[in-house]
Amino acid sequence: AAGVEGEDALVRELSVLSDDWLLVRGYQNGRGETDHVLVGPRGVWAIEVKRRRVRLHVVGDRWWFERLDRRAKLVGTAWAVDGGGRTWGRQVGDVARDLAAWLAHNGYPIRVHTAVMLMHEHAVVARCERPAVDLVSARPDLLLTAVLARPPALSPRTRTTIADLIRRDHRFHAARRR
Repeated sequence: AAGVEGEDALVRELSVLSDDWLLVRGYQNGRGETDHVLVGPRGVWAIEVKRRRVRLHVVGDRWWFERLDRRAKLVGTAWAVDGGGRTWGRQVGDVARDLAAWLAHNGYPIRVHTAVMLMHEHAVVARCERPAVDLVSARPDLLLTAVLARPPALSPRTRTTIADLIRRDHRFHAARRR
């Protein structure tokens, strides 16, 4: 439930984007799942959302967090990895690379940008060096700034086609996992 709450919080923050943007929730492909894929005039973003009260540390491909209690006191540390042992950055990066390959295979060779968002009001990114993703943040406004900082690159028709390809790919992989 906490994960869904974090995903919903990010959706509310992204709602300021114009109707030129489309959000696909819970995208799956051959490399796994990520919480959101955002498609708009300024590109495509794969976004992984975590709702945890933590201080996150990222140094290259080493991601770990310090768990905090309600008083912001340290209560433990753990690796920031998914169920398969991939860092949160690698999790979204793997899905984004596979999505980019799918789009290129279908005639749309574009970069899929990546973000890991901590969506807990007490979460912070304490250290972030060479994260191998475009953005790691606990502030949705920084995601919006990064998304909107890119120059317009995708026409309405291209966005529609890319969104259709993303949905098709998701349906295929979701059916395979059942």
